[in-house]
Amino acid sequence: MNNVTFLGQEMRQLFAEEFAFKCQDLVINGTGAGEPLGILNAGCLISQAKETGQAAATVVFENIIKMESRIWRESPGLVYLVNREVKPQLAQLHMPIGTGGTVVPLYQQTYDMGKTRATLNGIPCVTIEQAAALGTVGDIMLCDFSQYITANRGGVDEAMSIHVYFLYDQQA
Repeated sequence: MNNVTFLGQEMRQLFAEEFAFKCQDLVINGTGAGEPLGILNAGCLISQAKETGQAAATVVFENIIKMESRIWRESPGLVYLVNREVKPQLAQLHMPIGTGGTVVPLYQQTYDMGKTRATLNGIPCVTIEQAAALGTVGDIMLCDFSQYITANRGGVDEAMSIHVYFLYDQQA
């Protein structure tokens, strides 16, 4: 009983983090069978093939430009979602400039008030665990979540009882 307040707060936080992870996973990878249909399984998925001669598990400037050319409308809600394995590849991306000029990096990170903010060609870029491994469909996703609809049925309810396990001196 002495630790209920602390443990309750800790459990609420851990549950909220895991619940958010599972919801994000369904939005990306959901099958649509008894769960949400995820982006990678949706019929509207557009997949950009790698360039001719491009080495496996690499990212080149043309991949990003071609992904952006397939956007059907400009939207302030555009975001890149990437796997952590992709970041070293992104850090090396730059716009070809020829023999004169300065290299223009496509991927940029800034640190503001303890938070990292990244952009890829000016579009927000977020690293997520749910993105596929480097070199597979879904390793880099350019998404417009204004076109993805969700419905919330209310908040999470919690209840506690000292009666269920009273004989064991436990709460449920």
